[in-house]
Parts: sequence; C-alpha cells; structure tokens
Amino acid sequence: MIIPKKKLQTDSQEIPVPEKLQIPKNGLIAVYHAIKEILEQVRWDYYDPNSEKIFKTVMMNRGQFERIIRKGGNSEYALGFPAAFVEFTNWRYLVQQQRINEGRANMQIKFVMNRLNNQDPDTFDADGNVVEYRETEVEYVAQIINQFIQELKYKYPALSERVNLTYVDPLESFDNGLQPCWITYEVWFREESIYATRWLRNTYIVFPPYTNHSDQKEDYNQNGHDNYDHPELHKDHSKFIDVDGEPPVDPYEDWEMPEGGEKEIEEDNGGETPDSSENSENTSDTVPSEP
Repeated sequence: MIIPKKKLQTDSQEIPVPEKLQIPKNGLIAVYHAIKEILEQVRWDYYDPNSEKIFKTVMMNRGQFERIIRKGGNSEYALGFPAAFVEFTNWRYLVQQQRINEGRANMQIKFVMNRLNNQDPDTFDADGNVVEYRETEVEYVAQIINQFIQELKYKYPALSERVNLTYVDPLESFDNGLQPCWITYEVWFREESIYATRWLRNTYIVFPPYTNHSDQKEDYNQNGHDNYDHPELHKDHSKFIDVDGEPPVDPYEDWEMPEGGEKEIEEDNGGETPDSSENSENTSDTVPSEP
C-alpha cells in the first residue's frame, strides 16, 4: 500500500488566497431546487401528514425514462419508482431595458408511475369516497402535485414570480410497467445582475457631527478610526462663524426702535402697546373685579 507523503512547507510566508468572485444566482436553478423540495414532500393523502410519500426519485430530466424503455434493453442506472423528472423548455429572456435579467420558461414535470393495474376500476368506500386510485391514478397524482406546489410555493422566493399550471398530458402508452405523464407550468424567474454584486464592498460611513465612530458596532470599525474632534451637541454647531474664526457681532446688540415704530406696534395690537397690555394683565390678577 502506497501512502502519499505530505510535503513540508519550508517557506513561512503566508500564501495569498485569491478573492472569490461572487457568481449571481441563476433563476431557473433556484426554481428547480424549490420544485424538487416540494415534489419530495408530495403525499398520497394531502390532509394526512403521516401519509406515504409518492415519489422515491426526484431528478432533473436527462433522458432517464427513454433509456429505460429503449428497444435495446434498459441501460439506465437503478432508480426508485414512482419517479419525477423536471426539465425546462423555451428558456428565454426579456429584452426591455427595465426588465434586465428577467426571463420566462416552460417547466415540465414528467412523473412516472409503476403500477400494472392501471386498467382496474377505482375502489370506493360506503360514503362514495375513493379508497384507492387505479384507473385514474395518473390524473390524481397530477392534481395532488399541483396542490402541493400552489400550497408551498410561498416558502421559496424563486417561485414568487409565477408558477402557473398550463396543461396536463396524460399517458398514451404503457411500456415496461411504467406510466409516464407530463405536467407543464409557465414559470417566471429573475436573476441577479453580476454588475450589481461583482464589485460589492461593505462600507460604513460616519456623518459628523451627529454620529461618530464610537456609535457603531466594534466589528464595523475594522480600520480603527478615531472619533472626530468636534462638539457633541447640535446647538454648538448652529452658529455663524466669521472667516477669521471669531463669532460675528450680535446684530441686535445696538438695535434701536425706528421712528414711528411704536405707533405701528400699537395698531397691530389693537391700540395697546406691549407694556400696557402686560400692566393690564398684572392688575387684573391683583385687583378683584366688582360684582
């Protein structure tokens, strides 16, 4: 047995690690992952959480079914049935300037059942409810798949645009004990623009005098900036400062009443000066009025 030996690193310098480029999320890939998780939860009884799950295999469609039923014999790896295969057709993008990286596609779910009694009638109970689907099993599974997708799509952001059922194509042939059926959806998807995330950097800005570096979290101040040397209160900033650094002269310090100004004040106050009105208020408080 040959054991590979680890190479000893003689150079103590750290090896620079190249910065990883952030790849934007692909819209249809996110849609597939969401649909796959939903299909893995599909049960025979929608209202019974303990009911048996229908599909034992959920995969992207790469021609697995065609390799199973080919004339030369089965050349596919072992798969568990019932199985569901997902593929996207008519993959296209919108060209409007305001809808960059938005697209549309047709999603086809090909589910394959493995019952040999698909010609037997369905069984019912005394109340007329179906106990076991046989003849309409494919139609029932198509319906239950759509119910699970519409019920659970709110949990997945990739399915928030549109996932609408367009048509169901039931089986037309029965080969090797397998019953294929197509379900087609119209899906809308959205991709992140690489120009929006490629040069993205975490930046924290401080706007004095209302905030300072000490106001933010310690993890944010990675460069070790000190606080700015400025007053902390807003009233200390709301001043007019002269060019020489001295405060300007108070314009009301040597102010005098202009000629005729008192008469204008009396007219505005109904013939009373501010002093007379104040004196009248004071006398009304001290001298009681006659009954």
